[in-house]
Amino acid sequence: MVKHESKFGLQFRAWWRSKRLLGSFELKDTRGASSLPFSEVKEEQIDSGYSNKGPKGNLVRVQSGTVGTGDYLGLVSFPSYVVIKYPGHFEVIDIETFDMERKRSVRKSLTGARAKEISIISVDTKN
Repeated sequence: MVKHESKFGLQFRAWWRSKRLLGSFELKDTRGASSLPFSEVKEEQIDSGYSNKGPKGNLVRVQSGTVGTGDYLGLVSFPSYVVIKYPGHFEVIDIETFDMERKRSVRKSLTGARAKEISIISVDTKN
């Protein structure tokens, strides 16, 4: 999973540089499947997303990544998203929308078609 997410991270970074969408992003990759099990997004990741969006905020420790980045990021009332890579597209979904979907869905996974319906941004990655 880490290798797939890492590869998708490069693709997402290139897209982000052209769009500059403000927010925190939890990236997931279906590894070529048509759906992502809801359980792939851990409870701690959802809780962190809610904290980022809340008025009390979230102090996030930066452990690795971009050279020169500070040790901590303070996120208060900050947008938070789950970004899921499906074959041929990726979907940017608000954390609250994702959480509501996983709680209400009769399925145990989020299909690409349903993700497209609930996303705020859908990006076609077919060449």
